[in-house]
Amino acid sequence: MNNAQLLSALQVKMAAEQDKFRDWLLSQSPEEILRHTFEYSVRQDIVLLMDNAQLSSKDLRTLLSSPTPLADVFDAFNGMDTGIVDTIQACMEESAGRMREAARHNSTVIPQRPSVLGKLQTKAPETPKLHSAKKEHGAR
Repeated sequence: MNNAQLLSALQVKMAAEQDKFRDWLLSQSPEEILRHTFEYSVRQDIVLLMDNAQLSSKDLRTLLSSPTPLADVFDAFNGMDTGIVDTIQACMEESAGRMREAARHNSTVIPQRPSVLGKLQTKAPETPKLHSAKKEHGAR
């Protein structure tokens, strides 16, 4: 097989692996799904990035020999220091700087983008009725 065929075979194998992971994930509780959102997202990115992968035939054959090449690549990525914390910090500083600059020029309040959190906060949360353990189990 040439490199294009190896790459195609690896793409198919990784996509099938991701489909199986997705099917498993969808059968889980919402809490379990949330625990795996990062993994799912990164794995999806890996599958999509395979379109532009520049791998040697040796690397492609090695990955194809694995029963779970997508999990292998994810594990390698997950074990790396990607610098995402520094990137997020820089984005926060940049956003704050742009907001200050806009406020200086407009001297008006900068409209905030609606967020999911904002939508959730517009509804009054129901306060659960808590019972003390003493009341439920009786005083001893």
